[in-house]
Amino acid sequence: MERIVVEPPKPGIKLVEGSEPARGREEFLVETLEVGIDGTDLEIVRGEYGTPPTGEDYLTLGHEALGRVLEVPGKGGLQAGDLVNPTVRRGCGLCVPCKTGQSDFCFTGLFKERGIKGLHGFMSPLFVETEEYLVRVPPDIREVAILTEPASVAVKAVNQVLKIQERMPWREEKSLGEKKALVAGAGSLGLMATFLLRSLEAEVITMDRSPDDCRKSELIEAMGAHHLNSMEVDPLELAKDFDGFDIILEATGAARVPFHLTRALATNGIMVLLGVPGRRVSVEVEASEIVKDMVLENQVVFGCVNSNATHFREAHKYLKTFLERYPRELKEVLSHRYPWREFENAFEERGKDVIKRVLVWQED
Repeated sequence: MERIVVEPPKPGIKLVEGSEPARGREEFLVETLEVGIDGTDLEIVRGEYGTPPTGEDYLTLGHEALGRVLEVPGKGGLQAGDLVNPTVRRGCGLCVPCKTGQSDFCFTGLFKERGIKGLHGFMSPLFVETEEYLVRVPPDIREVAILTEPASVAVKAVNQVLKIQERMPWREEKSLGEKKALVAGAGSLGLMATFLLRSLEAEVITMDRSPDDCRKSELIEAMGAHHLNSMEVDPLELAKDFDGFDIILEATGAARVPFHLTRALATNGIMVLLGVPGRRVSVEVEASEIVKDMVLENQVVFGCVNSNATHFREAHKYLKTFLERYPRELKEVLSHRYPWREFENAFEERGKDVIKRVLVWQED
């Protein structure tokens, strides 16, 4: 069985031959249908991070997957033929969050992550997994289900924003009407955040360095948000027109950006950091002004990583909503699909109209 692998910290990607996974007593055998490629995968291929399983030299890539159950253990709710999304993180088994299915809040740091840290990912024809880490996919979202993982991260982030902002007088339940939001970054995570914020009635500006005539810009505008080319317009200048953004979701992974964007927050505003810088860089910041604004303006900045099965299930519901409201736009996020053997082309693909790359193992 061939796998798409890396050998951290060496840059590069290749195929290796390996044995088929052996299913344990409590495990399901799943055939891979699709695997998404995101910025984390690209950084791992560049050798910026990634950790193979203990005692092994290579790491099978892929943490965003859609699969179909082939074999089931003697018990369980999932059945052969069910479509599933596997979650990414596996808990340490020691702390309270990991023992209660919330490994995204692991205290020890001893967690593992499929295709990223200590566990093989899903870029292979088959994988095995226990039921707690497999989330059944509703058949009516099959064509966009590969977007579940980035959508789940956006769902968790917005849920945390709403929870933290219960400190404020505005507490519209699952509604952000009249709130102004900035999404920094227009990859699959940034676009899922844009879809989500628009579905909650927020006024949204999504910024990246793409030109205004690209596909991403067209999709953003079509869903009632606005695209901002940050190479031409500074979001700080834009924020002055309406006293700042109530919510900022930062998903660029560029270390300088969040420090810059703190100055665009409104009074009582909140910013969630979702992007992880791949390389160590030094940034000069106006520290005194940033701290002064955060204190005097009651601002919040916090980090948010990963998601769990609960967020995956909620993401499925939102993907159905997105399909009903923005069917063309959502489907066009999946801009480039490749047979899995063309993985090298997929990882090398560049251009202003590249949004989401997907490797396909099995077509329905």
